[in-house]
Parts: sequence; structure tokens; C-alpha cells
Amino acid sequence: MKNNILVLILLFFVFITKYTSAQLERVFVEKYYISDVNDESNTTGGILKSASTTYRIYLDLAKKTKVIRLFGNDKFPVQFSSTELIYNNQTDGLSFGKDFVKSRYSDNLVALDSWLTIGQTSKFQGGKSTFGIPKEFDTDGSFIGGTNNDGGSQAISTGLMINKNSEIGKALTESDGMFTKNVNISGWASNGLIIAGIDSTIFGLGGFKKEFKSNLFELKCDGVEGVDTVLNQVLVAQITTKGELSFNLNIELEIEEEGKLKRVLYVSKNQNTDNSTIYSPFLSYPFSCGCTDPNYLEFDKAFVCLKEGSCKTPVVIGCMDENACNFDAKANTSLPTLCCYPGKCNNRDITVVCPSLLEDNVNCSIYPNPVENGFVTVDVQTGVEQDVNYEVIDMYGKKLITKIIGKSTFVNERVSLEELNAGIYQIKVQVGLSVFSKLIIKQ
Repeated sequence: MKNNILVLILLFFVFITKYTSAQLERVFVEKYYISDVNDESNTTGGILKSASTTYRIYLDLAKKTKVIRLFGNDKFPVQFSSTELIYNNQTDGLSFGKDFVKSRYSDNLVALDSWLTIGQTSKFQGGKSTFGIPKEFDTDGSFIGGTNNDGGSQAISTGLMINKNSEIGKALTESDGMFTKNVNISGWASNGLIIAGIDSTIFGLGGFKKEFKSNLFELKCDGVEGVDTVLNQVLVAQITTKGELSFNLNIELEIEEEGKLKRVLYVSKNQNTDNSTIYSPFLSYPFSCGCTDPNYLEFDKAFVCLKEGSCKTPVVIGCMDENACNFDAKANTSLPTLCCYPGKCNNRDITVVCPSLLEDNVNCSIYPNPVENGFVTVDVQTGVEQDVNYEVIDMYGKKLITKIIGKSTFVNERVSLEELNAGIYQIKVQVGLSVFSKLIIKQ
């Protein structure tokens, strides 16, 4: 019996936490670079203000999972916003990281341009292309910036993209967050960003904006895994701004399920979802913080990070049906499969679950009182079969209704008083040798 109850409780917790076991394990935002006064002095491609942050957005995926598509539609728009302008390099900027010629990253501040991608950060040339990788795992040095990074003939203190501090870890001169592979990703296609051949709506030559939003967007390919296929972290965006970043992103993943490939949509809003569409709170940024522990009533799957003091009320699982023999007044989370009734106790021994239901111990309830709708319920629970009958008697002792139910362990009888006048009546219930009596008022 204990094992059965344990299984029921475990199934309950699996249900309320199932979103955590999805193929999209999390999204993390890397601070890739923070500009300084040297970067602000550059005039090619537009002014980038000092103290602007370049963010990189990675999808952290389960093994053998590929990113197929980024998208935005009427139900789930894609959106990138900032409280300040988003930087788009006006000379060499592009909408998609996978379209950059590798050598162009060494021009002015092209390496800090804002763009979207699926893993790939340069064109496939000479049998090779580059892919995004978190700087802490990048071990093959840096190719971006060229003379910008070492200052060329100038002093190193005046070069571009040479800033280094604790917030961004390695300097871009040491690690560019790009890894060269002999891989050619095929099947690239896009929609909703480039109109009439002019990159004018998002992350391109249309100027600096604070928000980019689309409900007709798609960037897709045949599928990309992370550079490290075990960690499986796939870069999907690079955004540079001095303001506070926010985004809503939607993705399509290809997963392996029972030896077959399956595609699943992960979206940033908890609405209009179905079996092929899964809501993930990680796809909205900044992440919502609150109670992330499912052992507390304040838990919400929309929370990504724990807010101190937000988990207050421990979950107490139990039977909250007052008609069950094991009703738990202390429970605050109902699990109906725990409820036990005579004849229905989930293959458990009712005498163990409800020891009060013994042969000499009978529970009888008569309700409601007063009676408003013309019906009263007689509820009887007993541990063994006993003869049950009841009578409805008026205030003069006259028996108005009599019924013999017969042998039973559980009775839930709806008694009609509709034909009786308003007044006070006695209901007498006999269970074996026990007699229960109650005065009720019919209104």
C-alpha cells in the first residue's frame, strides 16, 4: 500500500514539473563585450556609445537535439527591445550572422553588429565556416578585429575592442567566441526581415531602433547542433545596446524520440499551445523570478530564477473530499486518487487507510440543513456490510417516508422532500444496531 501511495505522489510531481525535462533545457545570455571610449571614437558604421554591452543569446539543448528554425507569427511574435538604441553597423552590418565573410569581422566594429543566426557566424568558404561558442569554452584564440585589436602602428591602449573587465571574462583579443569547423549547413531560408532586397526592418541598414518586432519572420536551415555536441549550446542572436535588453523568441527543434526524428515548437507565451507546441519561460527575457520549487504552493512554471522569500507555503498532498473516509483537513493540494471510500480504495486495504471504519464504528452524515432545493443527502460509511434503512418523520411522529436499502458498506442516498410542506422534520437512519437522528428544516 505504501508503495502505491508513493507512486501516486511521484506521478503528481512529475506532472507539475514536466516542463523542466524538455529538450530546451535553458537559455543563457552571455555578456560578450562592453565597449569603451576607444570604441566610441570610431565613426565608421555609426557611433557606438561607451559602456554598451554586446549580448549573445544561446540555446542550451539536450543531446541529439538540433535547432531548425527561429520564427515569429500572429500567435507568437518575435521581439527584441532595449531601453536604448540597438546598434546596427551601418557600413557592413547584416541581419544574419551566417552571411558574414569571415575577414569582415576585422573591419571597424563589425564584430559588435546586431544579428540573428542558427549557430553559424560566417559564410562557408574554403571548406570551412565558423560557429558561435561561449567564450569560456573557446580555445582557438581570436581572429576578429585584426589591427583594431593590437592597435597596429598605434599604442595598444588606443585599439578597438580591446576592453577587458570581470563582467565579460576573456578579452576579444584572446577569445572571439567563434570556432572554425569543416561543416557546411544547408537549407538556409529566411522571411520577414528583408523586404524587396533591402535589409530595412531588423538588424540591418535601416538605422538604429529601440525595438524590432515581427509576426511574419522565419530563419531556417537543415539543423544545427552546438560546437560541443554534449553541452549542445547553439548561438541564435547577438545584440549590442547600452540599454536594458528584452526579447521574446520562438524556435523549432528536431529531436529523436523512440528512434524517430520529430519536430517540436517551443514558444515564449503560455497560450495557444497544443501537443506540438511547448511553452518555455526561458524564451522570454529578462527572466521572471519567483518560487521555482514545486514543493511550495507559490511555485509557477513561468519562473526561471528563484526570488528569495518567494516560497512560503509547503505543499501538503492529501484527500480533500469531505465525503472520503480519509479526508485530510491539513491538505492544501488535492490528489483525488488518494481518497478512499468503501468499495473504492485504489486496491488498498480500507481498514488500514481508514481504521475508524470498523464494524462497531459507523459514520453517518445528513445534509444540507436547512434544505433549500427539496433534496437532502444521507451519507453512510461503515467497515462491513450492514442493514441500512431510513425514515422521514414529521413533528407529530408520523412516518412520511420509509425506505429499506439493505446490506451495504457505503450509501449516498438523495432523498426527495419536494412533496413535503416547509417545516421541521426528523430523519432517522438505522445502520445495523446503530441509529442516527437529525432534525432538519425544509424552507
